[in-house]
Order: sequence, then C-alpha cells, then structure tokens
Amino acid sequence: MTTHEKERIVDFFQDKGRNKALIIYSCTSGYPVPFEDIAFLEITSIKEKLGTRVKEIGFSGHHLGIAVGVDAYILGS
Repeated sequence: MTTHEKERIVDFFQDKGRNKALIIYSCTSGYPVPFEDIAFLEITSIKEKLGTRVKEIGFSGHHLGIAVGVDAYILGS
C-alpha cells in the first residue's frame, strides 16, 4: 500500500470523525519473515506522516523471536 493510499484511508475516517479510533499497521508478509526483509523504516514513516491523526501505529512482522517486536516497540508501534 502506498503512502497516498494510507493517507486516503485516514482522510476517509477523519471525515467521519473516527480517525482517532483507527490503528494503522506496518506489516511484512511472509512466514516467517527473514530479518533483512522486515521494513522497520515503514514504522517510522507511518508515524511521521500519520501518527498524530490516528490512534496508534501497530506492527505485525511474522518473524521469529522477540527482538524484532522489541525493536518495533522502540520505534513507536
């Protein structure tokens, strides 16, 4: 999904007064996702562009172990 598409979705919810109930997820498909394919910068990008307009930024990585989840949390998801 492009940044423009994400912005349009948030705009739609904002027009209905429901954007603060919206959670946008950064998600990498694959089972399990190799560490080098996890898009950590996507979390940062979503947070910078949409973080003040939505309730939360989430992360779904489909990775092995707990380190990636901790990293995603530190980045703001």
